[in-house]
Amino acid sequence: MKLIFVLGLLAITQTFISSGQVRNTRAVTNAKAEQEIRQVEDRRREALLRGDTTTLDQIFADDYSVVNQFGQVQTKAEMMYALKFGALKFESVVEDNVSIRVYRDAAVLTGRATSKHEGRESTQLRFTRVYLKRQGRWQTVAYQVTRIT
Repeated sequence: MKLIFVLGLLAITQTFISSGQVRNTRAVTNAKAEQEIRQVEDRRREALLRGDTTTLDQIFADDYSVVNQFGQVQTKAEMMYALKFGALKFESVVEDNVSIRVYRDAAVLTGRATSKHEGRESTQLRFTRVYLKRQGRWQTVAYQVTRIT
């Protein structure tokens, strides 16, 4: 009877230890993913400021869509065209209060941004950006902004 009790206790202990290891592994994996996404975000911001559509083409997924501050839906092709031909030109983009939540091969970013487009006033926004990890790299698939008044 004691042997059954001890074996049961060992099994329960092993389950708790394994559970803790899974959580620790997930935390390390999420931290790595967050770091990778922050690097992509830095590249994206720099590319927006330079109008570097080659870099943005890699970061924006083919099915990328944007809901801008005016409620208009734009595709990747429309964004790339506007950036390439100067209809959309960023002078500055500053983001803060950025939170990244990772869900395996998906991540949701939320935060606040202050951006200035050429010929316009500076605008403060709240944003949500969604990333998916495809073929070993993070790409943004959706972006939505709301103007802060």
